[in-house]
Amino acid sequence: MDRTNNYTRAMNQQSQRSPEKTEVNQQNLPKLEQVEKAKQVAKNLNQDIIKKPGSRAGGDVSKMFAKPSRTPSLNLSGKDFTKDIVFSYPEFSILKEKDKTFSELVNLTQSPSFQTEYSDFLSSLSSEKWFEINSENPKKMAQFAIIAFLDQKIDREEMFIINIVAEAYWELQQNNHDIGAVVGVAPKTLSSENIGKYLAESGFPPFADNTNDYAITHRKTPTELEKIKTGFIEDFGKRSPVKRTVLEYTISHFLDNLYGEDLSQEMLIYTQVKLGFREVIQKKQGTMVLLSPELQIELLRQTSSNPSHSSQEHSITFGYSEDNSKFYEGVRAISIPSPALEPLPNVHSTKKGPKGLGVLFHDLNYHIPLEINNPYLSTFTRIANELKTQSSNPLLTDEFQKFTLVMAKKMVDRELDFRRNPPERTFWNNLYWQSRGQWRDIFGSKVDYIKWYNEVFLPIINKSLNETQDPTTVEKIQSQFFDIQPFA
Repeated sequence: MDRTNNYTRAMNQQSQRSPEKTEVNQQNLPKLEQVEKAKQVAKNLNQDIIKKPGSRAGGDVSKMFAKPSRTPSLNLSGKDFTKDIVFSYPEFSILKEKDKTFSELVNLTQSPSFQTEYSDFLSSLSSEKWFEINSENPKKMAQFAIIAFLDQKIDREEMFIINIVAEAYWELQQNNHDIGAVVGVAPKTLSSENIGKYLAESGFPPFADNTNDYAITHRKTPTELEKIKTGFIEDFGKRSPVKRTVLEYTISHFLDNLYGEDLSQEMLIYTQVKLGFREVIQKKQGTMVLLSPELQIELLRQTSSNPSHSSQEHSITFGYSEDNSKFYEGVRAISIPSPALEPLPNVHSTKKGPKGLGVLFHDLNYHIPLEINNPYLSTFTRIANELKTQSSNPLLTDEFQKFTLVMAKKMVDRELDFRRNPPERTFWNNLYWQSRGQWRDIFGSKVDYIKWYNEVFLPIINKSLNETQDPTTVEKIQSQFFDIQPFA
């Protein structure tokens, strides 16, 4: 076939049709003129707007008709959660890396596989081995738990438990060979048949023996405790698999050195309170137990004969803050670790061991038992508040103001051990030793410290005691008063 001739014929045919095309174009001229006029109007309008920078519209006219940008949000079950909504929840309110955390959650929910993976995660929580199913990716496990909480598929306690277990798996994956590194993680889903024996072996009252090595020495009567144990076991069997989960984790080089920087929080506590330890092989490894924070607090409260705060009253949150304002309300701040959120810091000068798990272990297995075992918890809280108030008293010298504030911060931490001595004597011993250990940092002489103790501290103590509702207790405490001057 002659391609040249074909080309020539095609050009001739096109030439013959061109008049028709011209005729059609001529018919469309009015429309084209309208378009050109519209463009000119738009151009003039745009120039007019640019000439008026004070105008609310301002800028390029095309931007006047642009779609407004949509605020990023988590869409869960048809409900939008903006960043502000998420961090208005008290569980997330003290987190510092809010933008990063929220962005990662949004990105996860927008991934193509999210719906399938999220559905699988929720289904796994009905299994006794839910932690094994999700252990490969601890961060995603923790993120899914947070999303499920916001989505009202799980409650706060379950969210916290899942994140604590995820933190342990994340620590294990770091393959850290340092002192106190996590070398073993073994969550267990227990039942009503074995929970009592397990808690007894792990040092948890009321199932563990009542000795000074354990946490709660001010206990209810044996008859009351038997009823508490029976009721606890019955209720435990009704809990979800997640809520029946306890975490065992093992750290290396346990107590290689009793002093210095080679201690983790777990090692430090082991030297003081035998609560939450499964097995310790000194200079080799130690295995600890973490229960659900809410479950542990309520169990210890039921054991004690002292009044104390419920788990709902304490501030249990993700993240860590130096703000101790909650302490002045008589409750504690408890930090929950999570591999999906910002890491928790080392506390109390310890530099070894898993930071997040260590902080939680410190809160739950040290501070909470001390507070629950303190028969004068409310009195010490009143003393701390009064000290804080008096620290700004203009009638006090600068030194007295400074030391009064130092003592307010010291007292509000309520690190007071009532396990071994009569409580009335312990009351004064604790007050004395708390103040005596600090005075050299402020006062130039022992005489100034004794003056502060007698003129500021004792009046505050007596005022706080007089506000108590139990005159017999006040009389007992005041009868045990001893003069500090010979010991200062």
